[in-house]
Amino acid sequence: MTYIALTLLVGIIVYHWYFRKQVAQNRLKQNETQLEHLFLLTEDSMLIIDTNRKIVKVNEQVLKIFGYEQEELIGKCIDDFLIAGDIMTEENSSYIPLNQPLSNYSIYISRKNESYYKAFTDSKIIELNGQKFAALIIESADHLLVNQVHDSFKQFTIDKSIDAILWVNNKADIVYVNDSAVKLMGYRADEILNMHTQDLCLELKDWEKVMGITEQYGDCVFESKITTEDGVVLPVEMVVKHMGLYDNDYCCIYMRNISNRKIEDKMVTDYAAQLERKNEELEHFTYIAAHSLQEPVRMIGSFTQLLNERYKGHLDDQADEFITFVVEGVNKMQSLLRDLARYSNISMRTKSFQLIDAQEIARVSLEKLKFQMEENNAIITYDELPTIRGNQIELLQLFRNLISNSIQYRRNIPPRIHISVEQTDLFWKFSIKDNGQGIEANKADKIFRIFNRLQYSTDYSEGTGMGLAICQKIVEKHGGQIWMDSVPEVGTTFYFTLPIPAQSLYSKTA
Repeated sequence: MTYIALTLLVGIIVYHWYFRKQVAQNRLKQNETQLEHLFLLTEDSMLIIDTNRKIVKVNEQVLKIFGYEQEELIGKCIDDFLIAGDIMTEENSSYIPLNQPLSNYSIYISRKNESYYKAFTDSKIIELNGQKFAALIIESADHLLVNQVHDSFKQFTIDKSIDAILWVNNKADIVYVNDSAVKLMGYRADEILNMHTQDLCLELKDWEKVMGITEQYGDCVFESKITTEDGVVLPVEMVVKHMGLYDNDYCCIYMRNISNRKIEDKMVTDYAAQLERKNEELEHFTYIAAHSLQEPVRMIGSFTQLLNERYKGHLDDQADEFITFVVEGVNKMQSLLRDLARYSNISMRTKSFQLIDAQEIARVSLEKLKFQMEENNAIITYDELPTIRGNQIELLQLFRNLISNSIQYRRNIPPRIHISVEQTDLFWKFSIKDNGQGIEANKADKIFRIFNRLQYSTDYSEGTGMGLAICQKIVEKHGGQIWMDSVPEVGTTFYFTLPIPAQSLYSKTA
């Protein structure tokens, strides 16, 4: 009898244990179902935290924001990922209070990429199967985008910025607008927030393409036009900056009214055109004057020479001296007018550029200077020179003037001159180096001015001071620059650059 009673008692205990287990499992399934329903009811990021502050469940939005995989979050302490308070002002507590409901509570999310992101959370206390949990809901990405900037920073640098600022998501929706944008466009803020980028200007119509450009190449800067609420068309400068947040793409659009700049640009353009016309008129006057004055000066020179030949020795010594001064003055005037005509011809001559072998230019220049070279025992060498593009007559004059100067301003030793070239970016850099007298440093910035001679001693009285000015004019017309480096009693090197022809660049990079 005792055995039977004992058996029944064990059976009853096992039955109750099994029954309670089934009830617990059913309740657990119901709790899990409730959690699933709870997760489905929100589009925001949601976490479930137990009383030990361990994460027991997260939804997909949390994974996107935090940057972690699910297995990296489940079972971990929430304090490893969320910081309460405000880290920008260092007013923060060590952990979030989870034993009470929270509303719009300021937090910072510590993401996997070691960045912090400001957000706001609401929390509720829920009870499942006799156990309490905290359900944390974090605002959606668009709201976080607006709230991510510290309040004071946002107020003074964004809301109060003189530039109109719009934030746009990857669907071309405007999710934020500051005060300046409202003033610029004339619409209410809520009206702008209902717009899309295609409503702003034509350049932003294909928003997906614009975002791709900014993500790949950086800021996109351009000028456009917008139409205000009252129909006024305003010229604006736009800057589109890419921002990647929470694995979503956003762009910040800066707009600035450039109406005043356009007016100023037109004034500058008109003034530049006016200066260009004045410059052309001045060059034309110089050209006409240089050519027109040559004939009367030539006539004065001819008759003065006749006086010198016919009456020299028949008058007194002072008369002979006066006639000599007149002849020398006329010859000097003729030289000045001739060089001034050459100088003005460079501007008046049209740009008839062609491919030219610089090697041939150097060879012909030396042939033209053969007598001067022999007279001064000059030795001139040059490296292999490239093909250049320009006016053959002018480039020949450039080489001749520089080489002639190097021979003329020699020391008491035979001139040694070398011509070389090197490539720098898109230019050929030529150099003509001599062992001559050199140029003092205080005269280096004056030598390219018209009528400014290198030397003033009687040894070089035949110069007019136009040679280097002509060289500068030729080089600048060909799109280059000219300068020099000199040491007195050691020598001078003149440098000038000429653009490399496109054909040569293509062949070198192909």
